Amino acid sequence: MKTFYAPLSELAGIEQLKKDFEVTGQPVMISGCIDTQKIHLVHAAVNDYRFRLIITGDEAKAREMQEDSRFFDKSSIYYPAKDFIFYSADVHGNQLAGERLRCIQKIIAAQDNKTNITVITTIDGCVDMLMPLQRYRDNIIHFKNSDIIDTEKEMLKSPFDRNTAIGQVEKNCMSYPELALGVTVPIAIRGCSLEQMTNDDILKILQLQFGILMAEEGVRGIRNQ
Repeated sequence: MKTFYAPLSELAGIEQLKKDFEVTGQPVMISGCIDTQKIHLVHAAVNDYRFRLIITGDEAKAREMQEDSRFFDKSSIYYPAKDFIFYSADVHGNQLAGERLRCIQKIIAAQDNKTNITVITTIDGCVDMLMPLQRYRDNIIHFKNSDIIDTEKEMLKSPFDRNTAIGQVEKNCMSYPELALGVTVPIAIRGCSLEQMTNDDILKILQLQFGILMAEEGVRGIRNQ
């Protein structure tokens, strides 16, 4: 990429721009640049920075800039804003959630691997409140497909086998401490042990654990896309 950056880097204005970034860290306004040159200018000016954030006015412009940015930085990714009208709709909401998760995952990977990343978003995307990245790291759970199958098998078993169902609940809790919350809360509310619970309560706990397992499997599928 030096071939593309060199002509701009030699300009006095770009040299002054880089000095202003390093010395003052204050916002700098650049005018007179046409749309097709903006991404080129941005990457030439901040090539020495690992993390770059580009904010534009609307989604169409952001996606267009993301495509242009990938020419200079293959890790460029678009972070979409929430669509407050359709966000709760299954198809559109899941698509947005998947894009946002992929972006967050790439940011975490860039931090861990000390690589560059360019994030393009809109003003609305910046309004969204997010948890610190460490919270995402601390709450990643890795499940095996066999755990999902075994849990579902106990849920659907007819007649209901109380002993093996309790065994599966305990196995899930031991393998994944995060799933233990679904057991400790009902125990605390009812004031009885797992063995003292009704079959309906045990089935509900299995269903809760199965739901969490399936949700994580769905997120893992999004990560692998």
